[in-house]
Amino acid sequence: MRPDAPINDSLVVDYVDNSFESQGDFASGRNAVAASIIQHGQIVGHPAWLLGIDGTGVIIASADSGIDRDHACFRDATEPGASGSEWNNATGTPGTSHRKIIFLDESIDDWDTQGNEHFTHGTHVAGSLVCRSVYEQAAEDIQDWVNATPGEGTALSHGAKLVFTDVVGDDGWVVPEPPVLFSTAAENGAVIRSDSWGDPTTNYTERTRQFDSWLHSVPWALSIVAPGNTGNEVQEPANGFNVVAVGVAKKDGGDDLWMLTPHSPTSQGRQGVEFVVPGVSIISAAADGEHNSYNDGWKSSSGSSMAAPQAASAAALIQQMVQDGWIGGSEERDEVVVVRPGWAKVVDGNLSDGEIMLSEGFTPSGSLLRALLSLSAESMEGGRQGSILLGPGPDDSQGWGLVNLTRLVYFDTIERSLGNIVIDPSANVWIHDSFRLEDDNWQELVETWTEDGNDPADSGWSGEGAAGPFLTTGSRQSWVMPVIEGQDIEVRLAWSSNPYPDLDDLDLIVQAGGDWYHGNRFDGWNSSSYSAPGLGEQNSTLEGVRISANKLLGVDSITVTVRATELGGLKDQHGVVGIGGDRVGFALAVRGVYRDDVVPETAWVIESPQDGTVDSGLLWLLLGTGVLVAVVVAIEAGRGRIEGVDGVGVTVGQHSNPQGDSLPSAEAPHTGEEE
Repeated sequence: MRPDAPINDSLVVDYVDNSFESQGDFASGRNAVAASIIQHGQIVGHPAWLLGIDGTGVIIASADSGIDRDHACFRDATEPGASGSEWNNATGTPGTSHRKIIFLDESIDDWDTQGNEHFTHGTHVAGSLVCRSVYEQAAEDIQDWVNATPGEGTALSHGAKLVFTDVVGDDGWVVPEPPVLFSTAAENGAVIRSDSWGDPTTNYTERTRQFDSWLHSVPWALSIVAPGNTGNEVQEPANGFNVVAVGVAKKDGGDDLWMLTPHSPTSQGRQGVEFVVPGVSIISAAADGEHNSYNDGWKSSSGSSMAAPQAASAAALIQQMVQDGWIGGSEERDEVVVVRPGWAKVVDGNLSDGEIMLSEGFTPSGSLLRALLSLSAESMEGGRQGSILLGPGPDDSQGWGLVNLTRLVYFDTIERSLGNIVIDPSANVWIHDSFRLEDDNWQELVETWTEDGNDPADSGWSGEGAAGPFLTTGSRQSWVMPVIEGQDIEVRLAWSSNPYPDLDDLDLIVQAGGDWYHGNRFDGWNSSSYSAPGLGEQNSTLEGVRISANKLLGVDSITVTVRATELGGLKDQHGVVGIGGDRVGFALAVRGVYRDDVVPETAWVIESPQDGTVDSGLLWLLLGTGVLVAVVVAIEAGRGRIEGVDGVGVTVGQHSNPQGDSLPSAEAPHTGEEE
């Protein structure tokens, strides 16, 4: 969409694709550049893939214009009758045994169909999420490692699988209500959703509210949405407070942003984008609309539609690293032999075998994935978006910066030392997730909440079986963390909130020596320091603190505190987590500390809705922080919050389908695609 295009209900999407068939070296490695930048900030090399980190074990959900299922990215066999083919059907039937597509909803349309709106858009997006050429897979099956090496169009998370809903048919875009999309994802094991569409409006629509409501009610969900190519404000539903809007970086390894990526705060006062990834000249699968052509063509496209699946792919690699125990908390770790893909030593003959230390993994919440994505992001200070000179961030243009996964796991260090010593891949990164389940049975739990069409907001869940803590208004929880000399400290706090405007307000407070640092209050790259604890930013569900190593001289440890300053909305369900409840969970990710030596300052218990147990977080508040609370109250007037835009409320919009009665129009959504 043109940045100066008027926003109205009859908007016709204005975008142009530059499509081509791959011809030898003409486009060789161009998509691999985006994957390389996200893995380690360089334009060549894929160190995460060489260690088997490719999204394996992760499922991603998406809804779009359809998927060309016989493309080499997705089909089961190279040709009819070949290994993996269903008799003469090389495409295969979507399901749990399919190579790529474990669930497909084609109730609206059955393909990425020529003549339909935004033909090829869905196939391109799906390819960016999970593409692994069937020819490479076939070569791997027979241990032909040279031809199994990832080539053109390979997705960053090529080990992941896909849940897909076709939402474009003869009548145009017919987008189901958000609970339908999210429940389909959850039923099939997908935590991550990637959607590259929305309405051309910056209003907080009823659809945005439903996105926020689901994400607050079901913790194991992450929604990444293309914000549109506006060059200005983020469009719906990417403007939700629990939704991740991703910006577009160029694909040259530098610090410049694409001209049309959004660079303004939302109309509700939220930071524009959360982080950026490459989204320019992204090469992925090209649809031909034919059911049995067994095509393998590629096309190049640019825009936020292309950035969103790149970001979701990065989230998939992080989910895998948490599930497999590469990133964890202070729990014990075991020695595990590194399992590389068979083709790895074809790429680099100097690779060594060896052991690393991994913890017991778990399924991360959407909040933890957000915290880790933003922690991985690297400042683009000095770069430009047209005439705009980028500062250190976070800001509306770059968010927290360009995603670089080597800031979470030092891939290059692992390779240098592997085989000589047993490696701890992330000894300086500590995480905590209130929603970590003891039995890791999140799918079963969500199924009980949604059976018979029930709204998960009515689950009445107390947090039972989860790690906790779950905070009430006025309560807090703190951890003491030994710092690593010479390393900067970076902290991220993420949570899901009640929908706008009744936001749940948590504050991140870090004490280092005699200084106090507050979430999202910065003086240049460093967080601003204060002589007493105060308040962070209100219009956000993601806060961060950064303290450079030279400000930590003589400091042995820091104390990180999460405080529930005020939970919004009607909280009439005592002991319940989520909408209507008086409890909220969160996730923390910290870089620059001795992970194994982090300890909570106090213990906590999880209170059920039926009993009268007082959780230890509240006890700690009542018995140990009377003076601290008094100080906060005294200085609150002097340190005002960043408030939302006055008079901006919820808009309903028009129906997106004949059955809907509250969703905005989606007949001609922005798709965030522009060349």
